[in-house]
Amino acid sequence: MKLIFRIFLILLFCIIIINIYAEEGKKINKENQKEADEYIIVYDVFKHKETASNIYLGIAGLSLGIGTGILANAGNNEFLFGVGVQNIIWGLGEACIYIYDKNWAYKETDEEKARQELITTSTTHLIFDGIAVATGGLMLALGDNAIKGHGTGILIQGLILSIFDFSNLFIASNPETVSSRGVE
Repeated sequence: MKLIFRIFLILLFCIIIINIYAEEGKKINKENQKEADEYIIVYDVFKHKETASNIYLGIAGLSLGIGTGILANAGNNEFLFGVGVQNIIWGLGEACIYIYDKNWAYKETDEEKARQELITTSTTHLIFDGIAVATGGLMLALGDNAIKGHGTGILIQGLILSIFDFSNLFIASNPETVSSRGVE
């Protein structure tokens, strides 16, 4: 009986301590929520373009690396050879686009025009990505082993770039990231 009473007292003590800490946690959360509600995150199109450009270079590097690895291990497998070659070709193309954009492309200075330009560019890229996905899918469905490999490489690159371009389009089209209270 004494053991049950001790266990009861320990549990009661634990419940009281947990309640005290829970109340303190609620107070801290309310204070933090007040601070969080006061801040509005402002969309910076130039920072977005810089980040997207760096991600694009990362995609190019991954494509080159993966393509080289596949090609090195393809042996006489025509399918893997095609996948590897397409990854290398797309990686080189992506790297060239990155270098051109960083060094020679026109940089819009007006923030709203730059945002609209990013929306237009992302939409155009999505159309080309869709064409790449369709082409890769057709090659995969209708070709021989070598053509299926190239089709798979094109399909993979088209899908990756579709996700990338859709993300940029979505973010640039919806820059109203604000606090939980909404736009003030």
